[in-house]
Amino acid sequence: MVKLSALIKRPDGVTREEFHRWWLDKHVHLAKQFPRLKKYTVSVSIDGPLGEPAYDGFSELWFDSLEDLEYALSAPETAPALKDVRDNVKEVVRLVTVEHEIV
Repeated sequence: MVKLSALIKRPDGVTREEFHRWWLDKHVHLAKQFPRLKKYTVSVSIDGPLGEPAYDGFSELWFDSLEDLEYALSAPETAPALKDVRDNVKEVVRLVTVEHEIV
């Protein structure tokens, strides 16, 4: 499987709680519309032993193949989710990977 991971950072002036609410209550409904999507997870950041996190969380979207991911990113039904990210996220770091489960 191929995975698209994205680290995201909220805009200035938006609290972490507000940002997480937007992400979990609004954006996930748009992202679930990606065609050929096999699995989708969202991990939101919290304060912990490492201090304040550099990013507000990350998402992972799984596809059967690179071709399925490429199709999903160009499909018309994906456009609202991509626009929502452009409108509501300050920074996105994306990475396409193949996962190797160890444990």
